[in-house]
Amino acid sequence: MSSNELEVARTKGKQYSIYRLYKKHKNDTEFNYYIINDPYNNIQKEPSKYKVLPSKKQKD
Repeated sequence: MSSNELEVARTKGKQYSIYRLYKKHKNDTEFNYYIINDPYNNIQKEPSKYKVLPSKKQKD
């Protein structure tokens, strides 16, 4: 979930849901699904990506 999606989830609240489709096995022809209603309040949020840039003043 991007930070933008997270912000929309926060502002829309119960009006926002996440629908996830998945296959249990690679060769399955049917998809399973689940829905997370009001995801901002119903998911665990942990950052998993960071932008890495050199600092303005690098330490040797």
